Amino acid sequence: MALAGLEYGFASWTERYFAKGYYQINPDGRRYRDWKRTGHGWIDLERSIIESVDTYYYQLANKMGITPIHNFLTRFGFGQSNLLDLNGESNGLLPSNEWKKAKYKEPWYPGDSVNVGIGQGFMVATPVQIASATSALASKGHYFYPRMARTIGEQAATFENGLGDEHDIVLKDQRNWGRMIDAMRKVVTDSHGTARRLQGTEYDIAGKTGTGQVFSLQEDQEYDADALEKRLHDHALFIGFAPAKNPKISVFAIFENGGSSSKPADLTKALFDAYLYNDYPERYDYLKGNNNVR
Repeated sequence: MALAGLEYGFASWTERYFAKGYYQINPDGRRYRDWKRTGHGWIDLERSIIESVDTYYYQLANKMGITPIHNFLTRFGFGQSNLLDLNGESNGLLPSNEWKKAKYKEPWYPGDSVNVGIGQGFMVATPVQIASATSALASKGHYFYPRMARTIGEQAATFENGLGDEHDIVLKDQRNWGRMIDAMRKVVTDSHGTARRLQGTEYDIAGKTGTGQVFSLQEDQEYDADALEKRLHDHALFIGFAPAKNPKISVFAIFENGGSSSKPADLTKALFDAYLYNDYPERYDYLKGNNNVR
């Protein structure tokens, strides 16, 4: 979303935004709340990533509207069903004005864009789509199509799905890749970063925490995990890649109904250790040295 804002001129690295604990399209309209009820104060784009500022992306999405969002995210594989060499893959949902008219016979409203601004509302993304988009970020725009099969019999696997094995996503300003990766590094290294629990590794990690809501709250309703059934708890999400300056592996981790992003962040670090240092948990010792599992 941040890259989309930069690409179409709706955001910049220097512009500052005062992040209250909520965002409103109209002064008397609905309040779209931030995870931090007291707000974050004055921030810029980089800080919005480091501290995961919901309200920054509410206002950005409202300024952009759905068409630029849809067009940009399509380049990262969202809304596509033919990424994998497997049957039955979901294409998720990357909504558009045309889609809503056809589905609900309704126009696209500004509030719809606000929700999509943080990946919610009508938008649905699959784990493999998010992991692939993370890899594209890590490689500064080089998009790899994930494959499960390396060979078929004695022959290298080839697939006739209309897609190549990779392509490049070219930005108007290619320097934004590096700046975005640096912002994601600070999600870990900054004292206010939402993944600062991962500090202290021998390699740099770039990442981003996230939350997937299971149900919608009313405007005046508070989220109280203790009062909810486990199946209604938020999903905890984390994307990351390492080493940040020379990435070898990218991961998307989700803990269904897990609440805190600490769990997927810790799991991601364990995966990084296993891949980079062959440091597997004891019960997975049989995987050590087996490059075929990577």
